[in-house]
Amino acid sequence: ECEHCKGSWIFQPQTVCTQGHSVESPLPKIWPFAGLSTKKQFKVKALSYNLFWWKLFDKMKGNGGSAGHLIKDTIGDTPYDFMGFQECNQPYQVLWDAGLDKEFGVKHTWSNMCIAYRKTTWELLDDGHEVVAQDANWGGPGQNYGQRMAMWMRLRHKDTEQTVFF
Repeated sequence: ECEHCKGSWIFQPQTVCTQGHSVESPLPKIWPFAGLSTKKQFKVKALSYNLFWWKLFDKMKGNGGSAGHLIKDTIGDTPYDFMGFQECNQPYQVLWDAGLDKEFGVKHTWSNMCIAYRKTTWELLDDGHEVVAQDANWGGPGQNYGQRMAMWMRLRHKDTEQTVFF
């Protein structure tokens, strides 16, 4: 019986009760909210990008650095502060293709998720990652991609000392 809802358990690749409550570990603890900052607000620029590494790099051999070139072409007048990548086997290859390899620091997980941050502007305070789910076979053959990961960083802006959780 489920401790959350007192419902009965069903068995799938991930054990859940009939109400969908998981028996897996809860998400990692994060810092308590300390209220709104009285400091001046500022903007950050972020990019989220699924690189489809298996196709773009394994099959198409990087396609002439197209992912990096696309990133470079979308910078405009404001550089990215943070970039989150899914299916990213070699983050510095993408950053090098964009001409950004010297400007960014990177964290990379065993599941090929990456976060890049502009190290000239941001100081890395902490980071982490955690498995948060397990795919089921509900989508049919070939649709189970294994464990799903969440990744995060906590950073401080070097000039304003504002803190960001990305």
